[in-house]
Amino acid sequence: MALTPALVSPVVRAARLVALSHPDGRGGALVVLEDDGGRVGHGELTAAAGFSAPLAALLPLADAALAALRGGADGLALVASGALPGPVAFAVETALLDLAAQRDGVPVAALLAPDPTARVAVNALVHDVDAARAAVARGFRTLKLKLWRPADVALAAAIRSAVGRETELRVDLNAAFSAADAHAALAALAPLDVAYVEDPAATLDVAAWGALADLGVPLAVDRGASAPEGLALAEAGAARVAVLKPAFDGGLAATVALARRYEAAGAEVVVTCALEGPVGVAAALHVACALRLERAPRARRRADPGPAPAGRRRPHGAPSRRRARRRAGGARVRTIPSPLPAHGRAVPTRPLLWEPGRPTPWTARELAARAGAAAGALARDLGVRARDRVHLAADLDPAWLIALEALLWLDAVPVLTAPGAWLPAGVDAVARLDTAAVRALSDADAPAPPAPDWPLDAERAVVFSSGSTGEPAPVALGTEALLVAATASAFRLGLHLDDAWLLTLPPWHVGGLSVILRALLYGTAVAWAAPFDAARASAAIDAWPVTQLSLVPTTLDRLVAARGGRPFPSRLRWALVGGGAASEASLAAAEALGLTVLPTWGMSESGAQLATRPPTEPRRPGATGPALPLVAVAASGGVLEARGLQVGGALASRDVGDLDGDGWVRIAGRLDRQFKSGGELVAPELTEAALGAHPAVREAVCVDLPSEVWGRALAAWVEPVPTEPDLDADALAAWLAGRLPPHQRPRVLRVAPLPPPAGPKRTAAERQALAAILQE
Repeated sequence: MALTPALVSPVVRAARLVALSHPDGRGGALVVLEDDGGRVGHGELTAAAGFSAPLAALLPLADAALAALRGGADGLALVASGALPGPVAFAVETALLDLAAQRDGVPVAALLAPDPTARVAVNALVHDVDAARAAVARGFRTLKLKLWRPADVALAAAIRSAVGRETELRVDLNAAFSAADAHAALAALAPLDVAYVEDPAATLDVAAWGALADLGVPLAVDRGASAPEGLALAEAGAARVAVLKPAFDGGLAATVALARRYEAAGAEVVVTCALEGPVGVAAALHVACALRLERAPRARRRADPGPAPAGRRRPHGAPSRRRARRRAGGARVRTIPSPLPAHGRAVPTRPLLWEPGRPTPWTARELAARAGAAAGALARDLGVRARDRVHLAADLDPAWLIALEALLWLDAVPVLTAPGAWLPAGVDAVARLDTAAVRALSDADAPAPPAPDWPLDAERAVVFSSGSTGEPAPVALGTEALLVAATASAFRLGLHLDDAWLLTLPPWHVGGLSVILRALLYGTAVAWAAPFDAARASAAIDAWPVTQLSLVPTTLDRLVAARGGRPFPSRLRWALVGGGAASEASLAAAEALGLTVLPTWGMSESGAQLATRPPTEPRRPGATGPALPLVAVAASGGVLEARGLQVGGALASRDVGDLDGDGWVRIAGRLDRQFKSGGELVAPELTEAALGAHPAVREAVCVDLPSEVWGRALAAWVEPVPTEPDLDADALAAWLAGRLPPHQRPRVLRVAPLPPPAGPKRTAAERQALAAILQE
């Protein structure tokens, strides 16, 4: 969007970044610019989880932008180019417009629109009934309430009762509710005359929002409002309001342009803040003034006022013509049949499970009968119903798989953890299945209940992140995302009806669970070899018709060693290797035995891989592979992001990286692991990768240690391959000297066998233990 009036960028004579510390402990930064007339302009840089990269990743980019301004770059052109991340563009643009407004003697809003208002309506954020009453007493006529749990809906009813119907009430569900809970919450909020409900769904799927919009409560999109999927919700009539945040939507002018697009789609616009201080709030107010958001609170909206007259904005409660046509033609079916019962009927003799000690595989008919009986026992004895969360925390053997299949048969939601674990506070389940309960289920004799269809917009499973960068966090995986992930994987890797995927990864993490769910959706076999044991896995590959497997670098090394030089069978087409970069020595050893290794990148939140090397393409050192066919991957400000149905619209990762000229993903490290040493930003994974490229290195783990000289110092623990026991630190230091800058080279280097990891990849706690040893 062009600024109004046509504007010449201020000439910046000085530019600096000043650290901010907010009263609540949050950090931020102030962009301070001085022009050739001695005027000083300010802009605020802030970060927020779910809306932007962390502050530590944004600060170097802000520094680079200010250096460009000091070098004579056209500041407004730099902002308009889209080269800066949203928060950086917002901060730089605000400071530039502050200078220009002072120079021209006009408010900033007048640079954004020709006829801004000087007065806008605001709301008060409240947390309880007393705060709501106090806000109304101070003159507020619009209140906003954030809800995080289904039980909190009762608070909305109490506030409505306390403040009456003349006060507008806005509700934010924060994308924190499951599909079923969101549906129940909207049904309960409908009689309360709420103005709108923000972010009722965790995804930006038009059909999911449309189903919720049918309950008659106007919906508002906040997270993802700047993404194409957010605008699509408005164009379909599913979202009647767009909540825009200039600090994260690309800046002031970009937010005004985005608002005009929402208004053209018939949606109303609200401009708001997230975590900004006074400078950021003032900038957002100027955007609101430019958009003339001065309207008084509305009375109750009619449920269906009909089509809007030509040239006028459609009211919140009115369906778009596109949505009305969809209703007239009948509701769209947004479910799929439960897969296992369907396979049991359609391909009853197809092998679906290879089990240790059983001479023949389980057929689809046998597995469906066993899982159906277990599902009947769960419903009869524990009262498990559709959409119930059930904690599965049992020892790993095929009985575990029967329990999982039984839960899926009932359309229940398995919450998966390691054997014997308990759920953390805040994660609830109606029942817990330990090893004894799972054993009983495997022998249950109960009539199989009808298997409900799977709603595409419903939770399918809950896993916990691996804990490789901190405490494990719960991740809810949806049916649609998992179905798209399985389809994309088949498009990239190919699908044979006689495939058998060797399960070696823990199925309570997404890497192992995706093996099971892909096979379940495809109707192909799982070869059970969990928990991982190198000798057992190697024997299974020889004995069963295994065609593919998933590994992490550590298990790849152990499996290759267990082969004892014996080539892998030719029917084994490839092995996916994720969870970190395998060393060149590991890849060469596997390839020498005829194993095609396909590096892969993904995360718990994506349900499976997002980028994988195509089997027909040669390996590229340092690169994982291109994005799968149904997902788009980009690098924004050096941080990898994914977009598509598989990730619910858009998902920012915690991985630092970029794409090569052909779109192959290259991982440089994790934001969570970066640290400053002597003023330089250090990425431990870069050093691990450089050490791993040495042919004598089996594994390298880098950690940071306290240092009186450097503040923090990089340390490396390196395990040599068994055939190179005499590898020494001096040789490795010389190897790194020509490959890494000084600040990326370890100041402490130990060559010795590493303690084996407890799981597929080393957790943050395990790296802390290694750091403690290196400090001794």
